[in-house]
Amino acid sequence: MCRLVASIFERLGAEVSSTFTGEGGLRSVQDERPDLVILDILLPGMDGLEVCRRIREFSDVPIVMLTAVGRDSQLVRCLYAGADDYVTKPFKPDVLKARAWAVIRRADAWPEFEPKSSYNDGHLLIDLDSNTITAENKQVQLTTTEFQVLAYLYRNSGQMCDVSEILQYLWGDGFGGSHEEVRIYIWHLRQQLEPNPQEPIYIVGNHDVGYSFQSKGS
Repeated sequence: MCRLVASIFERLGAEVSSTFTGEGGLRSVQDERPDLVILDILLPGMDGLEVCRRIREFSDVPIVMLTAVGRDSQLVRCLYAGADDYVTKPFKPDVLKARAWAVIRRADAWPEFEPKSSYNDGHLLIDLDSNTITAENKQVQLTTTEFQVLAYLYRNSGQMCDVSEILQYLWGDGFGGSHEEVRIYIWHLRQQLEPNPQEPIYIVGNHDVGYSFQSKGS
């Protein structure tokens, strides 16, 4: 599997570094700072989910997980670990390339927000120009997709955004995510941004009515 994935991207002209163990993969990300990580869950030693969690302690590099199980529970585990997307094995090379391109495209789009796109109420600071998010004066590290969800809600502050609209923004008309993924992204954002995630004041709403970013006191 490792050689197959490497060959897919080498044929595209990418510089590829590959390793067969979780520990080796973690060291590779630390040392080489890649633009994309393709991570199999089933690895000798440290499994892919743990590698993903540890990468998220120091990097927001886009991560696509490979899983042999297509159940929703496995999807949830991947996203909770910090992955941006996942592909179920066996897969067609074009599907993996499309998923990889989508997460890279979203990462590259970070600097494209309008100038002065910022919010600061003392507890929460959002600066889309510098891709900086802090809560209680501590920097918050988001995955590429989590950042994009927050940015979309923030740029539509006060408006209730339907889950389908969020998916359309993230994926366009190509290979799309699921409603369950959006729910997990919202859960992650609330855990990191809200003073009390059980009673959110910034990201309000639910899956039935949609989600909205509300400025404090609005």
